[in-house]
Amino acid sequence: MKTIFDNVLTAAAVVVTVCVVAISGYLFFANVGQRSTYGVAVGVMVVAWFARRFSSEGRSITTSLVMAGALLSVALGAKALEHMGWIGVSDLALRTNGIMTGVILVLLSNAIPKRMSSANALAMLRTVGAAFVVGGFGYALAWLVVPLQFADTVALIVMLASVVVAAASFIGWYRDNGRSVS
Repeated sequence: MKTIFDNVLTAAAVVVTVCVVAISGYLFFANVGQRSTYGVAVGVMVVAWFARRFSSEGRSITTSLVMAGALLSVALGAKALEHMGWIGVSDLALRTNGIMTGVILVLLSNAIPKRMSSANALAMLRTVGAAFVVGGFGYALAWLVVPLQFADTVALIVMLASVVVAAASFIGWYRDNGRSVS
């Protein structure tokens, strides 16, 4: 039985697939860049749908399909907007890459506490996950609002701070866990 979340996730997968196919088709027929690239983008989506259809892990593959489709849609959309003369690609491409990297960090980091190995480690995993989620938001925000010449440095400093917090949490947990075992 499908839940509402599964239905929404499937609808999002359909939408990003249509976007990838439509933008790839436009760029292919407008003869922009290497035309084989657009065939590969469509091929990735087709393979993902086949994997979703024949796999027992439907929800995780659908989530991956949405993420891959979103990344491809953003990249192809930026190329289409550049071709139409609406944007300059250099600034937008750098910012989009940074923002999407931050969003992916947030999505992946959100799953860290859900990979619980023991009840003992749950608090540490929550702290690590929260640190990386905040770091991912900060990374994306830096690329969104900081002037381009400083965005990379600020984004990396934010991520470094989140790594330090996560490492401190892990070290503290390991030290406490080691004492209780011996």
